Amino acid sequence: MKKTIASLFVLLLATAAFAHAGHHHVYGTVKQLTADALLVHTREGTDATISLTKATLYKRGDADAKRADLVPGVRVIVDMTTDGKSAEIVKIGVGK
Repeated sequence: MKKTIASLFVLLLATAAFAHAGHHHVYGTVKQLTADALLVHTREGTDATISLTKATLYKRGDADAKRADLVPGVRVIVDMTTDGKSAEIVKIGVGK
């Protein structure tokens, strides 16, 4: 019985990890916004330049936000595309 429970637990963990595989997130604060990119000072202390496309979505909680809401100092979580090359969703004003 213990082996069965342990096996199910391992299977559930593997399934959860696979379902989220390929997604990368950037956590930090906006440092600069340009015409086609967002510079984020990450919580790890480095700067990350993230490409913004016409397909990038902007959110504040569950509501839609605007690109113009990306002002220096605001906290963001950026959900990257599966290829890791551009932003899929920029969540504004969240995280620590």
